[in-house]
Amino acid sequence: MKTKIDYKNDFAFRYILGSNTPDGIYLLTILIEGALNIKLKELHILNPELIPSQLDDKDMILDLRVKTDQNEEIDIEMQNSCFSETLRKRFQLYGAKLLSEQLKAGDPYYKLHHVSQIILIDGMNKGTDELVDTYESRNKKGIREKESLLTRAYVQLPYINEMIKQKKIEEFSDFELAVYAFKNGFDDVIMNLKKKVIETMKEKIEKFNEDDKLRDIANKRMFGKMQVEGEKQEKYDEGYNLGKSEGFSKGLDESKQMIIDSLCIHIQSKFDEDIEPLLKDIEIERLIQLQGALFTANTIEEIKEFIQ
Repeated sequence: MKTKIDYKNDFAFRYILGSNTPDGIYLLTILIEGALNIKLKELHILNPELIPSQLDDKDMILDLRVKTDQNEEIDIEMQNSCFSETLRKRFQLYGAKLLSEQLKAGDPYYKLHHVSQIILIDGMNKGTDELVDTYESRNKKGIREKESLLTRAYVQLPYINEMIKQKKIEEFSDFELAVYAFKNGFDDVIMNLKKKVIETMKEKIEKFNEDDKLRDIANKRMFGKMQVEGEKQEKYDEGYNLGKSEGFSKGLDESKQMIIDSLCIHIQSKFDEDIEPLLKDIEIERLIQLQGALFTANTIEEIKEFIQ
């Protein structure tokens, strides 16, 4: 049985939405307008090509860059994981990089133009209760800084399943329908909806899944990233054990956070639930034991019982 890839796979997301075709531009317009609450007259994809040799780089960001009719750049990426300290810092660093790359040595600062980041993420930022969680530079009174150059919008995929409890699927906007498909795939709730956005997305992902080569690349990238995370974890465990045996505590907090990040990603992927708050106060030895328990647990209740 062939494994089907969905839109939360970063390669599939990038490949399907990253072409300058009418359908690709149509879906991108819906996504951008909904996430940033703006109206577009025109947009152009700056990096439509995927370089095959780069796909073996498991840490490569498969972002999608577009330029609008207002000469503003928008960077879009799919992040199939929950929030973590590491990811939050990476998002901010990458946003700064997008700005710095606009200027060459000696260029005047007036050439800088606004950049927006749209990050579709399979997690919820702590303390938020909304589909799109937006950040930009403001003062204590909430006034936006003049000439503000960066906006970051998190499209929090899990929240769409809260919205379905609040209103009927027929009342969803095109943007909300797209987010539902990103999160849940084409289930019975939306399968029979006669909406252009759903029919377009469904047709594109089905064509992707019919291509053995594309599906294999997506699978290899996903498993490769999991392997890299596992190798990183082994190194952190070795460092922890060495530090413990020599009586050192330096670096243990960082090691613990990396274990939590790794557990959070795998639990979110397996059980579709963010339990990061439950992991913060657990001793590092217990977190390491939880890694083993994760492979045998069949329900999220088993994981929570293990934690308690």
